[in-house]
Amino acid sequence: MKRFLIPGLLASLMSTLSYTNAHSGNLVPLCEGFSPDKIKVDDGAPNGAKRISGIFNGKWANQLEHTLVVERISADGSVKAFYAWGQYAPWGADKAACVQAPGIYQDGVLTVRLSQDRSSKYALSPSGILAGEYYFRDNLTIGTFQEVDLQKSPPNFTAPAPEKLTFPSGYESELVATDLMEDGKPVRLQLVTLKPEGPGPFPLLVFNHGSTGRGDVPAAAGAVHLPNPIAQHFLEKGWMIVSPQRRGRGWSEGLYDEGFVKDRSRYSWVPHVTLAGFDRALADIDAAVRVLLARDDVDARQVIMGGQSRGGILSLAYSERYPGRIRGVLNFVGGWLSTWHDTFATVHQTILADAAKADTPTLWLYGRKDQLYGISDIRPFFDGFKEAGGVGEFVSFPNAGHGLMGETTLWKQPVDHFMQELGFPEFSR
Repeated sequence: MKRFLIPGLLASLMSTLSYTNAHSGNLVPLCEGFSPDKIKVDDGAPNGAKRISGIFNGKWANQLEHTLVVERISADGSVKAFYAWGQYAPWGADKAACVQAPGIYQDGVLTVRLSQDRSSKYALSPSGILAGEYYFRDNLTIGTFQEVDLQKSPPNFTAPAPEKLTFPSGYESELVATDLMEDGKPVRLQLVTLKPEGPGPFPLLVFNHGSTGRGDVPAAAGAVHLPNPIAQHFLEKGWMIVSPQRRGRGWSEGLYDEGFVKDRSRYSWVPHVTLAGFDRALADIDAAVRVLLARDDVDARQVIMGGQSRGGILSLAYSERYPGRIRGVLNFVGGWLSTWHDTFATVHQTILADAAKADTPTLWLYGRKDQLYGISDIRPFFDGFKEAGGVGEFVSFPNAGHGLMGETTLWKQPVDHFMQELGFPEFSR
């Protein structure tokens, strides 16, 4: 459900430079005016400029093919670049295209300015993997890319998934060992961390991602999800933020199996199937939490959990399933099955009846324009949650939808108030 990130850019750029309906696996010919012999790094260019000049291929969110052409880096760090993307109908990219865009290279980071509120950033790792970040306002999508020599080999858009990687803004991705097992083998999960400078220990926000939509786009499971708006807000308050990617999601190992039909063509809404997937997701989250609580840079006494969509309702349930580990829950537009499923009520009643047994304070944040979890459908479950003994506050926003987390100005005040009530005075500033 990330259509609001990349597609907004596509719509605004489609009319600017060359495009075509097919690209035969190579986006470079769409970049008018570029040829490989024009690649140049001027004398006196910043350190590392030669390594990051050239042609890089990969994918945004493991789905949208992207080619970055760094044609020239000048002595002052200014960059002439081409930004190309492939055809991908689910995101509204009906045609492959390429635009020329200005950039700047400094302190090891290349920033390409695409429009007033859209940009991409890249940093080259020691292993040669280009870590990319695409920004639409405060929202962030990541991708990985590798240099290609089109004269020696055909174009390859396979997105690398390294064991460790640092992204331009400081997010650190790492595959960590857990006690999860599949087919007799241990499973490593990907943890993506953003934290303040210094050794810590830091208070910790564990933020859980949502689903892949209807579960009918396998490539979407490979997207790494980062809660950038709330992560940046908590970072400013001195907190560490970790986004665990559950089994089979992002770069995590194991099978993604959070309630599918038998042929895995989509999610199932049969209660016992989808609830088994829910339990599996909770086990993944707890495996990650136990790893985190053992870290020296984590203050295990100050842990909050949050999540978006499926991640939100998982966070509500976690506090009851694994008591004593978290002090509060931030639920952004949480739900497990969308309201149009005929088992919506049964599944959510089952989940929230258990969640209400916990005494952990919770904050429920929803938008009235949410087409997946509307206020009229969700509010009765919150009321039932409270009547059953759950501790919580419900806040709705009339002009927000399922992308509420990207609207920092809306949720900042209630989130800060909630955190103050939990005893964290840094959120009063």
